[in-house]
This record gives sequence, C-alpha cells and structure tokens, in this order.
Amino acid sequence: MRKSKQYLLLLFTFGLSKCVTFITPILFSNVVEVSSYGEIEYILSVGFLLAAPLSLGLHGSYPYFNLKLNRTGYRSLFEAHSLILVGVAMLALVGYLFMDNVLWLALALGGLVAIQLIKSSIQKSHEQIQVASVLDSGVYYFLCIYLAIKSLLGMPFQVFDLVLPFGSYLFVMFIWSLKDYLTSKGDYNKKRYKESIAFGITVVISGFLMNGLVMGGRVAVEYFLGFEQVAYYGFYFRLAAVIVIFHQIINIAFFKKIYQSLPKTLDFYFSLLLLILIIGSVSLWWLVPMLFSSFFEVLRNTYTEFKWLYFIFAFYAVLWISMALGENIVYREKLAGLLNRALVVLIFVVLCSLFLLNSLYGLDLHMLAMVFMIGIYLACEIQHYLLRTKRSINLLRMRMVNRFIIVMFFIVYLVK
Repeated sequence: MRKSKQYLLLLFTFGLSKCVTFITPILFSNVVEVSSYGEIEYILSVGFLLAAPLSLGLHGSYPYFNLKLNRTGYRSLFEAHSLILVGVAMLALVGYLFMDNVLWLALALGGLVAIQLIKSSIQKSHEQIQVASVLDSGVYYFLCIYLAIKSLLGMPFQVFDLVLPFGSYLFVMFIWSLKDYLTSKGDYNKKRYKESIAFGITVVISGFLMNGLVMGGRVAVEYFLGFEQVAYYGFYFRLAAVIVIFHQIINIAFFKKIYQSLPKTLDFYFSLLLLILIIGSVSLWWLVPMLFSSFFEVLRNTYTEFKWLYFIFAFYAVLWISMALGENIVYREKLAGLLNRALVVLIFVVLCSLFLLNSLYGLDLHMLAMVFMIGIYLACEIQHYLLRTKRSINLLRMRMVNRFIIVMFFIVYLVK
C-alpha cells in the first residue's frame, strides 16, 4: 500500500511538472505579440544552450563518480559550483537592467538551468525521483506562477517581466545551495573538484554540441529570418516536443539502471520505446490541431501554413529522444571525447548547409527544420558507430528503428 501511494505521488508530481514545462512557453503566445513571443523563445533556447557549459559538466560527473565508481564525499564541490553560478546569474540580471539586451536574460537563465541540472542529477543519483522531477521543470514553475498572477490581475506581460521570476528562482537556489554546502563542506577537496571537472568537460562539450543541434534551430531562425519567425518555429517545435515527456519519464525513473544495465537490455527497451513514440508523435500531429485550435491563437491562425513544419518536428522530436538515449550510454562508456570531435564536424556541415541553401534558394522554416532534423539523425548514427567500433556495443535494434523513422519521414513528406 505504501509503495502504491509513492508511485501515485510520483506520477502526479511528474505529470504536473511536465504539464507546466509543456504549457507555460506556449501560453506566452496568447499573452504577448508575435515578435515578443519570438524573443521569449530565443531567450529560452539560448539559456538552455548555455546551461551545459556553465555547469562544466558536473551534472554528468556526479552519477559517474557516485554510481559507476561508487565513490562518496563529492557533494560539497557540486554545491560550491552552484553558488558560483548564482553569482553569474545575478550579474547577468543586473546586466540586463542596465543594457536591455535579451542575451543577458539568456545568460541568467543559463546559470539557473545549470544549477537545476546539477541538483537534479544529485537527486536522481540518490533516487529522489519526486524532487528531481520538480527540479527539471523548476524554471517553468516560476514562470507559470508569475504568468498566472499577471493574468489574474489583468496586467499585460512584457519580456522585461522575466526578471522577477528569474530573480525569485535564483534566490531559492541560493538558499538551497548554501544550506547544502554548509552541511557538506567538510568533504570539500580541490583535487576532487578538478577531477570532476576534468571528467565533466568532455560531457559539457558533448552536451553543448548536442543541444546546439536540438535547440540551435531557433538561434539560426533569428539570424536568417528574424524574431517573428522564431515565434512560429518555437511554437510548433514545442507542440511536437510534448512526446519528449515520455523520454523524461524513462530517464528519471530508470536513471540509475541506465548506468548499470547491459547494452543488450537497453537496446531492446530503447528500440521498443522509439517505435511507440513515433506512432504517438504522428498521431498527435493529426489530433492536436483538431482538439486545441480554439485554445491557441497561433495554432488557429497559422496551422494551414505550418502543417508540414509541425510534421517535420513530429519526427525531429523522436530522433532527439533517440540521440538523448544514446547519449547516456556514450557517457558511461567514456566516449564523449571522440563524439565531440565528430559533432564539431557535423555542426560545421549543418551550418554550411544553411548558408548554402539560403544563398541558393532562400531559407524558410521548413527547410531549416529539416536540415537540423537530418543533423540529429546523423548524430545518432555517429553514436552507434562509436559504441560499435570502440566498445563492441552493437545497439542493432535501436539503429534499425532510427533508419526506419528517417526513411518513413521522407516517404510521407515527399509524396504529401
């Protein structure tokens, strides 16, 4: 009975957190002008991109040293780094107040999300799943609450208003990190800190490059097409990304097992998951416009124009999940360094493709999204190649499912 209650509470907590993560950014599209919504999407995208380098990869170091190597006495250095990040985020908020550039807000968000990543990794490693699920959506909880208060008071929302929820969340993280650091500071050791960063730096480069493939589209859209197009790109991207919630369920609930299970077992379950998700993602592409057009003005007014952009993102999201699943295995097998070199080349090819296509045909959102989707698929292939050739880990089922997904996409998209 006690376990049943725990599972129900976990399900409720996780479900609420993921609903907040999904719905909050989309709600902004109903309360601000399209260009302002584009700015908010841009801030969120750049902020989450910056989180990995700001964390120095420590969110990947904690489970490696504590779960795989079974070492203890590493807690204080992670809390110390979180306190440094509090200072970075605070300076960025002050910078925005004086210079009114959205990149300062993105930097502040990056610091917050980096703290969030570190703390969530610690909680997952100790199987504190409920706390971890709330932490993974922490920024969105504060944004949602603030947005709800502004709406109830009938006050308009502006990009500048992001300062208050960011600052409030920063204060909470400061108190939490300070408390945990003071509790664990006895085990602080500079050698361990350097050791953790040395491991984490390959993870952070890999995470930054992978996030660049996933979220860099909005940055590229702003560069080539402007903030208004970022709004449409971000809106349909988020609609499709609801399927990513299911991956996050797996990642949180089985975080420890992913680091400890046999590759053959992971291959079976991951490939099955991907097949289920692609069916679900395409089904949502068909159902969501019918069910939710009345709720979202952007969906109601632009679906006819962007129906096939949404379709691209339906496949994009599942390949993103596949890349994230492979990422965990690459990290545990210490192949992040080799992966990084390949990803640098891949991202260079993606960027060159964007500039070439723009000069030859003129980029639009569909073309740009497709280039990034193909980039993600190729990243998956690179992961599998490294695992197979460097560690003799052959995730054959998963690789075949990825290829099935990309082939099915082009068959349907080309004959539409």
